Amino acid sequence: MSPRRILEIGPGPNPLHYRGEEKRLQLEEGEEYHGVDQSKRIFESEVWERAKTEYGDRVFLYEGDRADLKDIEDASMDEVIALGTHGQDGRIVAEFNRVLRPGGKILLGVPLPSQERLLSSWGVRLNRAGYTSLPSETKNYNYRGNMKESRPYIVLVWQKGNPSR
Repeated sequence: MSPRRILEIGPGPNPLHYRGEEKRLQLEEGEEYHGVDQSKRIFESEVWERAKTEYGDRVFLYEGDRADLKDIEDASMDEVIALGTHGQDGRIVAEFNRVLRPGGKILLGVPLPSQERLLSSWGVRLNRAGYTSLPSETKNYNYRGNMKESRPYIVLVWQKGNPSR
């Protein structure tokens, strides 16, 4: 069985932070993680050293740009995750669409109450590109929940294609 491949854009020192514990990559059995960040230095931090030790060949890290995911093959990812690093550029939507397999999901996270702005930009673009919004999979969490600057976030989910087919 092939692994579920997750691509996170701009993870910085907090990979998949909506899953719970911050500053620690948390993979489930059968998951493979791919992180793309503009700063290669971020991947030299303790967080990533620990992730590589814990998960070995299930962790792949790339220096790159969200609008040019040149190291990622077409239709190779099951999920594309961007928590606060999605931007407004149409090329980004095109790149996410290129690397995501049919039936795959895009998860976009923003601080509350910014979700309306996200829906009016990304939601419209994704709808036009044939994605279906999955409101039942919306996730709420506190980013930096254990710190003074904690703030509520929401993760909105879209699926490539029509899930009812």
